Amino acid sequence: MKEALGSLGPGRQLVVGLIEAPAALVGMSARSWRWFVLYLALSGALLIGFALLWASQEETLERALFAFLFPADWHGVIDFLLAFVFKAQAQQVVVNVVLFVTLTVVSLVFFWVKELLSQSYERDLALTRAEADPRASWREHPIWFQALEEIKWTLVGFALIFVVLWVGHSPEPWRKTAATVLSYAVLFFVTAGNYLAPPMQRRRLRYSQVIKAIFDKPLLALSFGAAVSLPQVAVLHLVSGADLPALTSLLIIFAVNIVFIAASAVAGTRAGLALLPTAARAAPSGLATRLVGWALVFGVLGAGAWVGSRLGVSLAAKSQILKCRYEVDWGTLKLDTPELGGLIRGEVKVAVAFDVTIDNPNPLPVRIEDNRLVVSDDALVIAESRLSPLDVPAHGKARTRVALDAKVRATSLLEGASINPLRWDVTLYVALDEGLELPIYLRGAD
Repeated sequence: MKEALGSLGPGRQLVVGLIEAPAALVGMSARSWRWFVLYLALSGALLIGFALLWASQEETLERALFAFLFPADWHGVIDFLLAFVFKAQAQQVVVNVVLFVTLTVVSLVFFWVKELLSQSYERDLALTRAEADPRASWREHPIWFQALEEIKWTLVGFALIFVVLWVGHSPEPWRKTAATVLSYAVLFFVTAGNYLAPPMQRRRLRYSQVIKAIFDKPLLALSFGAAVSLPQVAVLHLVSGADLPALTSLLIIFAVNIVFIAASAVAGTRAGLALLPTAARAAPSGLATRLVGWALVFGVLGAGAWVGSRLGVSLAAKSQILKCRYEVDWGTLKLDTPELGGLIRGEVKVAVAFDVTIDNPNPLPVRIEDNRLVVSDDALVIAESRLSPLDVPAHGKARTRVALDAKVRATSLLEGASINPLRWDVTLYVALDEGLELPIYLRGAD
């Protein structure tokens, strides 16, 4: 069951990837439909079960995970943690990463069902074409080797996603654009590798040969990846823009993912058989090539883990500020004469200083280094300042002189900010790492 050599020109690649592969569900046997339904059921049990568990136990899981970092009444912590990775990214990047993770989890857990569905459809296709039973040409890898190949492919995918997130975690417009383009390319590439590989793996070809075939016939692989991914991207964009409860949105997204994941296993078999001769001609990568490739993969993963661990350690230390007890000695308050030179720009600089005793009951020391203090009335910033560096030992007390160099924005009062201090919010932003700040809400408006 092979496409004629040389028949996969650019036009033929697009026809297979965009038309023939997506239409592969038509004419499946009852046997294949049973495997299809099983794949749907298992994927649904995993993803929808996760959605329902999270919806019912979100508060418990969140509290258990972050009890060490934050006081129980601090809401919105998960939003902050996700912000490091996602908030700085373009929406298209976030959508593509979500689809990548969903695809990866299901493929890794249920690769054996995907393989059985793919086998059944290949037999259907041979019967339709009046060809010999393809099982005679199969030489399956052992199940442990198939699992190892899936794990290795997953590591490659995550390394590529790390690169995308690193490129997009910056305000420069060109990097946002580059990350968006890369996220689509990675999504299409990983999707193609996941679903084109089974027919080739049944003939003892490796992922390295699959990758070489993809680069040899990129229009087939990327058009197939786009055909099965873009509808999911569109649904996710629509749901994220709708005013729906979180659980409803998650269930809709996962339901669409589940259907396309099962359909992609069939469509990928059709496209993979067309690509099989190209992969069969590709020689397995040599030892030196494999070593260089895996060095790059683990280098990227290691760098991502290192950055994440640095962020976690910094977050754990800085978040203990919330659990400290503060006692201000107002008798030491000193207010310097305001600098009026900035009135032309609508700003008045005021120096304020006072002593404060900080009781740190936490098992970690508290350090405040780079920071900024913002006083605001909703979105209107009234004053900005900073605290002098503080250092309080674990389970200890420290008395320190707090010096504030405040910059009061008179223009904010003219724009409608309240002159009543009870209406003001006070937020301390503490620098963590990688240009990220931890917001500590010292005071909310009444």
